[in-house]
Amino acid sequence: MELTGADLSGAVLTDVDLSAADLTAANLTGATVRADVDGAVFRDAVVANTELIETTLPENVARTPASGHPDETPTETVDAEDRHRPETDQREQVSWQQRLVAGSIAGGVSVLVGYLLTLAVVGGFERGTLIRARLFDASGWAYYDAQLVQLEINDPLDSDTQGAFDGDAWNIVTQSGEPRILGVLGVTVLSAVYHLIPVVVLLAAGAVAARSVGVTTVRGGATTGLATVPGSVVAAALGALAFSGQIGGLGLGVSVLESVRWVGVVFPAVFGTAGGVLCGVIAVRGGTGTGLGR
Repeated sequence: MELTGADLSGAVLTDVDLSAADLTAANLTGATVRADVDGAVFRDAVVANTELIETTLPENVARTPASGHPDETPTETVDAEDRHRPETDQREQVSWQQRLVAGSIAGGVSVLVGYLLTLAVVGGFERGTLIRARLFDASGWAYYDAQLVQLEINDPLDSDTQGAFDGDAWNIVTQSGEPRILGVLGVTVLSAVYHLIPVVVLLAAGAVAARSVGVTTVRGGATTGLATVPGSVVAAALGALAFSGQIGGLGLGVSVLESVRWVGVVFPAVFGTAGGVLCGVIAVRGGTGTGLGR
């Protein structure tokens, strides 16, 4: 049925088969419609104050008055996307919260796992008497030193060295810094092993966090991996407070600020994110992802 441009304002269209009708640019203002409109073309058709009886028009039909009827009140066009946008935004918000929670948990756990792996290496393979005597503290120092946090020295004036080494720093993994007397704390296992532990653990943490929330894009993997930072910050600060001790009258420990900076922020931001990105890439290439988007 050809009704292109037809003026059907006020018309009564009941029990009419409009399933194949072409109503392009037709004016249905004030009309009463009770008809089968499946398959009908309503491109640029104008509908205002139209009574629909058991009839549903396509969503893209303009609800505006026809020209020449200025007194008519236009009916706002409701777009399907606009109608569902609040629900969509809510789903996206929940998704981000899930990524943040998953990443934070993975970040906190990564510090614990990294420390335990370092403890296993120190306890199983190091032979230094002083390191084994301070096994739990020394393992923490090695784990933090492997992430560029120096072991700081507190040498009080009433000690045997009379404060000569106060404020100095030593790295037991790279065996660098002052005083050289602390070389007795140096590790004998290849230093690369200690450096690899936090890197591998954080890569795994980022990937596991991304996998747990089902990311399907590279960007989603990156944001989830980056979310390992908050949990790592908390765990790194607690560890810095826990790993302190004395050897030969010298107080040894790691700086909380430096620990948060390197162990809590820099390493997780780099390697946790990389692990999440890797998970996203695998999802995309495996056919379950959607590319670089969310």
